[in-house]
Amino acid sequence: MSLVVWHPRTRRQLVLLDVEGALRRVAAVPLGDRQFLVPEGELQTYPGASDPRAVAGCVARLVTPETVREGDLVPVAGEYRRVVERGHTRAGGRRLLLEGYGPWVMAFDRVAFRALDSPQPWNAPGADDSPRIPPYARCVTCEGATLSAWVRHLEWKREQILAQHREGMSLDRLCAVYEVPPDVLRACLARWEPEIASEAG
Repeated sequence: MSLVVWHPRTRRQLVLLDVEGALRRVAAVPLGDRQFLVPEGELQTYPGASDPRAVAGCVARLVTPETVREGDLVPVAGEYRRVVERGHTRAGGRRLLLEGYGPWVMAFDRVAFRALDSPQPWNAPGADDSPRIPPYARCVTCEGATLSAWVRHLEWKREQILAQHREGMSLDRLCAVYEVPPDVLRACLARWEPEIASEAG
């Protein structure tokens, strides 16, 4: 079960895992090892929740890179953006083309919204999907001759990342926004800065 619920008291998104009488077994989003029980009356279910992030006419579920579909709304950089096209990456995850944003790699399970009348099943991978590869599996840095999918993903946003970094955005925050390992982003920044300096000179 991957239905997302809203906990108004703590203002958290939770994933409903199981039902135990009047209690609900849930886990926090993003998913961790810790599960806990919450009284049913303390939760609100999407849609119709008072969560300001809820999207009208849609239901919220936890999706994987395998089960995300075209038309789903996924959160990227603080906004829900519609998936226009899906593709594959070599380093795991799912390369998505997002409306008004461009290419982006979905590496983790995340909350997504899908229209209530959508015929697409939530948890069934498509026939074209390969077996799941864990995030960051066999990830390489840009020091080698072969660039990883993570590095190619960052190249799309190079100027934007450099501008945000120069404005004082921390490495941890940039990694959270672009969802890449710190060592990959650090290596890219180290490579880009000298290139920018030489282009300006």
